[in-house]
Amino acid sequence: GYSIVKHDGYKSRVPAPELNQELISKISYAHTKASANCKAKFTDWNFCSIEKEEGLNTIALLGDSHAAALYDGFLAKESQNDGSVLFSFPCAMPLLGIQSGFGNEWRTKAEGNRYNYKYIEKGFDYVLNDDSIKNVVLTAFPGCFDHGGLSELNDQSLTDKRKILSKAAEKTFRILTNAGKKVLFVMDVPTLASDFRYWDRTKLNKCTNTLGSLGSLDKSLGLRGKLMRLGKADSLEEACTFEQTQSGTYEAHEMLSEIITSEARKFKNVSVIDLSDLLCDSSGICSIQKDGNILYGDAHHMNLNGALFAAPVLLKALQDL
Repeated sequence: GYSIVKHDGYKSRVPAPELNQELISKISYAHTKASANCKAKFTDWNFCSIEKEEGLNTIALLGDSHAAALYDGFLAKESQNDGSVLFSFPCAMPLLGIQSGFGNEWRTKAEGNRYNYKYIEKGFDYVLNDDSIKNVVLTAFPGCFDHGGLSELNDQSLTDKRKILSKAAEKTFRILTNAGKKVLFVMDVPTLASDFRYWDRTKLNKCTNTLGSLGSLDKSLGLRGKLMRLGKADSLEEACTFEQTQSGTYEAHEMLSEIITSEARKFKNVSVIDLSDLLCDSSGICSIQKDGNILYGDAHHMNLNGALFAAPVLLKALQDL
């Protein structure tokens, strides 16, 4: 059978035989408990989680909703002795000294992002003051700074996005590594041109039928997307793929990756991993599924399948640092 699982506000249909249902229950219980732990410490913060008591967590995820989308994978894949914390806020870039997602063009529709940087700073303070946290994972959606604005908090005259990001990345990596932290910056999955939850489902029948209808049971959450390369003779791989260069945030993704990678090279214990490399081949064709499981929850967030797929890769990258 299958179950509809709500994962940070997004519904996903995942295989649910007894073994997988046990895993889903484990994640749900751990996430609920971790969220309550954070709420007890930060009463006004709804987007954070602290899995274990202070001094027993070894991994921290900081960022926007993309960090939150990855978190359940860590809850499921950590060893018995590990614990993790999540500090996230919508459109918050996890770099010190900057604000994203609250530019002039977004201020009327994204008032909630006004103080997102303050919450991320709280998260950094927590991580820097907890010596047990040795591994820090940072990730964010490029669209927030590309479309939503980016500013340097202490120098509003600086408007060059490259310079703002470079300065903030250098500062963040320096402070974290000086505190003995290993840092992994995650470039998230490619963005579809539009949210496939609002597409004509018939366009993706080839993909969902070949997958054995692994799309959501909820009609409104069916797989949709104008980038899907559908055709009469499409195989599973072809029916569920799209071109990376047509991604909705391709240029912003590439710019952020270039800047972060350049700054990371200056530090011994900082690395960058691009999840596009796991989904896209050398010719730039990307898939929304792996092993028959849809990995996207909407146009740019991973669903629970995606989080479970990415977590072992990210944990291995941390071990290799």
